[in-house]
Amino acid sequence: MLKNKRIYVNSDLNELSNVLEWFQNLNQVSVSAEDWMQCQIALAEGFTNVVRHAHQSLPPQTVIEIDLNFYPNHVEIQIWDCGPPFSLMEQLDRSSQSITDNSTSGRGLMLLQKIANELDYRRVDETRNCLCLIKRRSTS
Repeated sequence: MLKNKRIYVNSDLNELSNVLEWFQNLNQVSVSAEDWMQCQIALAEGFTNVVRHAHQSLPPQTVIEIDLNFYPNHVEIQIWDCGPPFSLMEQLDRSSQSITDNSTSGRGLMLLQKIANELDYRRVDETRNCLCLIKRRSTS
């Protein structure tokens, strides 16, 4: 059974608690605790990246749309931003080359890549991009 949920929030780090509360209220008993926690981490990291990077030069009232889709075999998180597009693969490559044990930031996309079974970021129209993360459900 497919369940789609959506939230719109302002591009403000103070909204992260609202995003996480919304997510927690959707808790699916059919999703393992480990998968749920990883999806929560991915959601927080993706949202934070939009605010800090994609929307850094936009007003805090700029809307971020988040879609959460539950499928029988996986969970899909889509985070829509209005920032300039970038190449996810190039950024992941740069991050993997520049991150050291002493780095205090820059690990977000690499963390998303580790959590996701599929990770994509693309321009979808003239003004919006979508980060799409698919997390297959564990079989245990």
